[in-house]
Amino acid sequence: MSNPSSPTSATSAPEVGTPVDRLSDFVGARAGQAENAIQERGYRFVKADNSSGDAVYSYWQEIDTQYCVVIRTAEGRYDSIIYNGAAGNCQP
Repeated sequence: MSNPSSPTSATSAPEVGTPVDRLSDFVGARAGQAENAIQERGYRFVKADNSSGDAVYSYWQEIDTQYCVVIRTAEGRYDSIIYNGAAGNCQP
């Protein structure tokens, strides 16, 4: 039997756009104040992108699974936290 939390298991990455349940309590939080807590929950910051103009997108990687997570920040608060696919989608 495979271990679903193992990055080498037969399970696939969550569908792109799926909310990250483990971080859902951070939606609405002030961005700068929550970053340490996100790291403490097992995520590694990869990069940020503000090219959209209206929001900043920060890319984080789940350390256990290597899945990519995107946090959209608007007006200084986390607006959404979703999966962005496998590790390759998080490269700097």
